[in-house]
Amino acid sequence: MDELHERITELKSLETEGDLDACEDGWTKGLEQESSQEMLVEYNRFRLRNLPKLEKKRPAVLVGAINNYLFPNFHTLDLLKVADVVSLTARLVETKHPDRLSYEWEMDRFPAICSRLPNGFVPDLFWDAQAAHSHIHPQGLEEAPFPTVAGLCHVQQTQVCRSLAMLFDFVAPVGRSFDPFFFNNGRAQVLKLPFGLNWASFHNIFPEQQKTAADIDLSLTFSSNIDPVYGGLREKVVRIVERFRQKWGVKYRIEIVSDLEKDKYQEILGRSRISVNVVGL
Repeated sequence: MDELHERITELKSLETEGDLDACEDGWTKGLEQESSQEMLVEYNRFRLRNLPKLEKKRPAVLVGAINNYLFPNFHTLDLLKVADVVSLTARLVETKHPDRLSYEWEMDRFPAICSRLPNGFVPDLFWDAQAAHSHIHPQGLEEAPFPTVAGLCHVQQTQVCRSLAMLFDFVAPVGRSFDPFFFNNGRAQVLKLPFGLNWASFHNIFPEQQKTAADIDLSLTFSSNIDPVYGGLREKVVRIVERFRQKWGVKYRIEIVSDLEKDKYQEILGRSRISVNVVGL
């Protein structure tokens, strides 16, 4: 058994013995040394099992369909560093852990789902980082007694903006050009967040030891695509970058690549001062 798993086993033994203060202190000190995914997940589960008995308070966040299939993922992993988190799933899965709550979309309304949350877990926030990405939102979400927030990254799904503005209290579009889809279309307040804060970061996919010099000035990591969801923007951006490279390729290093394996994609991003992406409309 490696050192990490030994530490987790020791902390679970303290919990079993009922010494929750020492256990909490142990988790806190352990995370200062090793904030791995396994440590974060196990600490979150420890807190959810014992919330009524714990002195330390943290925000409580209920996560929506962004984690319908898997929890946590890179959208929500860092959230475990600052909050107690329960993830909803519309999949009928058996789980013994308090961080995962399964519900039947056809049968369960949101207030009924909330009645099955772990003891002591009172949500401060309902959060879905990609609410427009073909997600199924719980029925009755608009009846939530706490704020609900929708991040919108897949903004090509503009046809759902009106319904999202009716369901959620707050929406955080990926760009201000999409604000008009929400103004006067519902009750949701548009959050003026910098790009990226409504979604997540890629930093968790990079190994700690990967410290690559940024020797590429500009990279473009996709090819032309006539799929209507991109609104012709991918073809347009590829042409612009190609013309830019023809004119300034001697002065700046410009890479245009696509269909990369994960490792190569990570490498290109790590080496790029600027990397261009186009999502949709």
